[in-house]
This record gives sequence, structure tokens and C-alpha cells, in this order.
Amino acid sequence: MMAMSRNIFGWIWVSALLLTASLGFGQVPQPEAARLGLELKWSGALQQSRFEPSRSTISIWQSGLPAKTTIEVAATGKTVVIDTTSLGADGKPIGIEGAKAQADMLVKRLKYAGLKPVVSERKAPTIFLLVTSSDGGIEVLDAESGQAMWSATVGEYSMPTFPAFMNDKHVIVTNGSMIYALEATTGKTIKSFRSEAAPGAAAFEWNKRVYVPTVNGRLLSYEFDAPYVEPWRFVFAGRSMIPTAINRETNTFAVPSEPRYAYFFSAPLGIKPGGRSDREEPLSPSPLTRLEAQTQIISAPVAYKDSFIVCSRSGEIFSIKPGSGITWMTSTSAVLYERPLAAQDSIFVVTDAGHVRGYHALTGNLLPGWESTVSLAEQVLAVSNDRVYVRSISGKLVAIEKDTGKVLGMAGDNLRHSLSNPVTDRIYVVSDSGTLQCFAQKGLNSPLIHESLAAPEPTDGKGKPKAEAAPKATTEPAEGDGSDPFGGGSADAGEEKPDAGMDAPAGDDPFGGN
Repeated sequence: MMAMSRNIFGWIWVSALLLTASLGFGQVPQPEAARLGLELKWSGALQQSRFEPSRSTISIWQSGLPAKTTIEVAATGKTVVIDTTSLGADGKPIGIEGAKAQADMLVKRLKYAGLKPVVSERKAPTIFLLVTSSDGGIEVLDAESGQAMWSATVGEYSMPTFPAFMNDKHVIVTNGSMIYALEATTGKTIKSFRSEAAPGAAAFEWNKRVYVPTVNGRLLSYEFDAPYVEPWRFVFAGRSMIPTAINRETNTFAVPSEPRYAYFFSAPLGIKPGGRSDREEPLSPSPLTRLEAQTQIISAPVAYKDSFIVCSRSGEIFSIKPGSGITWMTSTSAVLYERPLAAQDSIFVVTDAGHVRGYHALTGNLLPGWESTVSLAEQVLAVSNDRVYVRSISGKLVAIEKDTGKVLGMAGDNLRHSLSNPVTDRIYVVSDSGTLQCFAQKGLNSPLIHESLAAPEPTDGKGKPKAEAAPKATTEPAEGDGSDPFGGGSADAGEEKPDAGMDAPAGDDPFGGN
């Protein structure tokens, strides 16, 4: 009996150890990240699939809307960011004046605590993370703060859910043969319809049309405002099962198709014959170019400036400008499964043997120092001005010097899920338990944006930007009325063929202990 009791207690002890160890499984500890020159920006728990927790995909979307303004108060190595779009007590955005008032109050408290705060203004595009679970769960987060914007569930959990697509207005989700359109700001389902053929890859929306690549070798295009009207169709040589890519600069998109093709189309807006002359309508897409590789294309293309980068199984890398042809072509002489990452005038690919190769994005030339390739890599995660970060086959976060290809260090263990980030230098890794971590190089409070896509700032009607009061970097608080701005802010004033808010700090710590 005593031996049995010891065995029972032994199993309980072992189970407790395993549970404790699993809490950090698949994450990067902060001390290890610090050795790579990284700091944790935020972490949070993702919405997970009810039946297969590890089967969630993450994509990133850079909004094309005007840049978002934030007011930052920094002291003793800590920074409080006040977003001008956060809501006040009246339910309206606090605006620049409300953010300044909150900063003034915080500065007063910090000075009272004997600190010397610095107030500054930053403008940066709004960037979102879009998480899709295998059972139809959708979640949108602010990529810089980790704040959950909204979550929703669509479709049937027993049907396959493709990774969702996001633009500035809508989130498009493919569940089985059903296509769902959700409002990008709220997650509210605004329409749904059934595709006439089974999707082979995720549907996407661009310029008021929804495109559905299908398993029977067709590209279907529905008008977003009239999805029940017979769609425009294009017949491929084979099935389309690989994710597509959109070039926002040229309004073109690329669709891979079996056996070894990639088709390129334009997605224009214009005045329809017989339509209203004062309103742009979605026109039928136009085929521009077809690429025929030597072998199958099994990784998604990526857009870079006015071109697309396409990789084939045999290791070919093409730079193609739709309508013009191939700009350059090179070969790694190795199988390419993973989607390439294009950032900072460079392209990085991972071969099936785990080697990382870096190329100049405009010429296709191998980058200096990358002749002897880094081994044992699985995915390129992010690129900064001087570093490239990859996830290794063994599940480690690896930092590589960009100019030399030299490995600088490793951190973490058992990393299995991560985001390949073509938008910024931020690093996103996800544990098996659903904890998402965001890392950045130390001292970089604002993300490095690889390509500016923000709309122009409002003008005064004469082509000049509107004057907007903004705080200068200072150590003195602005004069105010002494009221508590954290209690509530004020709004800132201010013809087609069918086929062919920040809370007030608590306690003695002016930063609230965070």
C-alpha cells in the first residue's frame, strides 16, 4: 500500500513538473531574447481552435488609411503610448487634444515622483494581425500593442477554413464552399454566399470584387455588392491550390496553378459602359502574363514594389513585372517550399535542406557574405536594417547579421508556429498553448516599415497639409485646467462577360507597475 502511495505521489509530482514546463513551451524567455539584442514588446493569448489548438494561421495587414498619431511619454526606460484613436468617456476618439491632455496629467505625476519625462509625437501606419483558427474562429489584433480588436466565428467547424484575407474594409473568410465577408472594424458578418465550385485556396477581395481560386481549374470573380450575379470566370490549365498574392501598388494579383504556372491579372476600377459617370465600379479583371516554370510552384508568390517574386520547386526564383515579363531569374539549385520574404531591397528564401539564401531584390544577385549559406533554418521571420531573423528546424530563434550572413546567436526552444513578416521588423512567435509574443530590437519603439502604403495626409484645399497642433519633445508639462483627462476625453474637432484607452496609473508607480 505504501509503495502504491509513493507511485501515486510520484506520478502527481511528474505531472506537475510537466505542466509547469509546458507553460513556457514554445516561447522565447526574455533573458535569452536580450542576448540577441531583442526586447519583448507584448505577449498575449490567442483564440484557439476547439479541436486542434495548434492549427491557427496568422497574417499581417498594413492599413492604407492615413497614419495613426500617438503621444508617447517616456521616463526611466519606460514608455506610455497614448493613441489618439482610443475612445473617451463619450465613446468618441479622444483626438490629438485629448491625448495631449492625458500626457500633461501623466507628466505632472512623473515630475511629482522626481522623474524627468519626455513627451513626443509619432505617426505610424495602423498594422493588424489576422488570426484564423481551423474551426472558423477569426481574431484581429493591433500588431503593435497586441490589443484584441474583435473576434468572431463563421461557418461550420467540420468544414475546412482557409486563412482569412483582410483589407481596409473587410475580412474575407472561406469555410467549405461558403464565402463570408466581415466588417474589418467590428467583425460583424455583412454578407455570405456560396461559391459555384469548391475553393482550392483562400478567397480574397480587391477593388470591389471577390476572387475564388477553385479545385476544378477556374478563377471565379464575384462583384462584392452583387455576389449572386453570375461570376466572371477564367479557366486555368490545372487546379489552383496555392495562396495568391496582391500587388497594391499596381492593382495586380498573381494566382499559381498546376502543373507549373502562375497567372497574373489586373484588378481595375473604372466607369462602366452605360454606368454612372461619377462613380468608379469594379471592372472585369484582365489576364496580363503567364509564367511557366520548369517545375511545380508550391510556395505562394510575394509582391515587391511593382513586381512579384515567384519560386518553383526546382529552386528557380523569378522577378516578374505583370504585363512586361521577367525582370530577372536565378536559381538556388534546391527545392523551395517556403514563401520567400522580400524586405529592405532583399529577398530571403529557405531551401528544403534548411539553407537560407539572400538575394538583391532588384537584380537577383546573391548578397555579399551569403555565398556560404546558413544551415538548419525553416522559416525567415523578419528583416531589420542590419539583421535577419529565422526560425530553425530545431525550433530556435536565430539572429543573422545581414551584411555577412554570420549567425549572431540563438534563443528559445521548440518554436513551431510563427509569422513571416514582410511589413515590419517585428518578430512574432506562437507557442503550442496559443501564447503570441512580439519582439523588437532594443530601443526601437516604433516599427521599421519596409514600404509606406499610407494614404496622404489631409490638406487645406491648396495642396498644403492641414496644420495640427502637436507637442514638441519637452520635459515640462503643458498648461492645463487641472482636470483628470483619464476620466474621459473629447472628440478631436475638427459591360462584363460572364466567362473570358489608456488607464490612469495606480499606486506609487506612475507607470502603474507595467
